[in-house]
Amino acid sequence: MKKIKLNVEGLTPNSFNPQNTYVLILSDDETGKKKLPIVIGALEAQAISLALENITTPRPLTIDLLVSVIKQTGHALKEVIISNLDKGIFYATLVLKKDNKEINIDSRVSDAVALALRTSSPIYILKHIFDDNAYSWDSLRGGEKESEKEQEDYELKDDNWLVQHLFRYKLQHKINELKSIISNLSDAKLNNMLKIAIDEEKYEVAAYIRDELNNRKKE
Repeated sequence: MKKIKLNVEGLTPNSFNPQNTYVLILSDDETGKKKLPIVIGALEAQAISLALENITTPRPLTIDLLVSVIKQTGHALKEVIISNLDKGIFYATLVLKKDNKEINIDSRVSDAVALALRTSSPIYILKHIFDDNAYSWDSLRGGEKESEKEQEDYELKDDNWLVQHLFRYKLQHKINELKSIISNLSDAKLNNMLKIAIDEEKYEVAAYIRDELNNRKKE
């Protein structure tokens, strides 16, 4: 499978839950124009932030301990790969190498990225996952206005795709457009999208959908 090399752009607080979660921003290494946002926990964000700044703590963190274990057992971290996406959750694989032999270890993306930064190892993602979930820099800054035909077809769109689409609008701060799309969808579609948004931890999108459903009940 084809892979795309990634850069770590940085971290930003999750506006929906700024005290407990952050958004890790990854970009394609070749152009940097497409961004992949991944929600991670506060502790994981701290480990990544320290690694980005090349800061060491008086006592080793869990990530530092893992780095030591890898080295002391004679292995090297060849690369990390974001290798799967299931129900809105990204999964990563650590590729360890020793004596021309490789072993793959399942990992959370946040831990994999922190390890890669600590060991100066490359970060990759399977191309089809990146293509389906990354956003162009231009679209995040504004993007082009959708055609009337696209607006009319939202009721026929796949619910999973539409939740991702609304999440992109939230990142773009296009709240009016987001609300407009939601207001024109059927109750049945919104209820299914609400479940998807919660399962995929896109709580801000879920909140807008829930508000629309609650407003309809009051009418």
